[in-house]
Amino acid sequence: GHHGLRQALSFLKEGIRDFVVVDRLDRVGGLAWVRNANPTSKLQTELGVYHLQYDKDYQVPRATMKTWPTRDELLRHFDSVCTDFGILAHVQLRTEVTDISVVVGQPDKP
Repeated sequence: GHHGLRQALSFLKEGIRDFVVVDRLDRVGGLAWVRNANPTSKLQTELGVYHLQYDKDYQVPRATMKTWPTRDELLRHFDSVCTDFGILAHVQLRTEVTDISVVVGQPDKP
């Protein structure tokens, strides 16, 4: 969802390329925006603090988005940022995480 994509953008900005973003849905954006929101849903937090590039090095995308964007505008924004910044190369869609194991000190494990 939103926070996973924002974290991915932060990793890429810092030069970290060894990561995967996992989403059980078939597109980026998260359950809240892809499935739960309807076409008339709007962001209730101002865009200036919610857009994916929320960082001093990135401009607020005011030219392409309203202050309170709709679901469809946000989903287009997520798609655009993922394409423009190379996040999609790290995204695994239609994947559900059901278990996590921490592996430390085993060089033969990824």
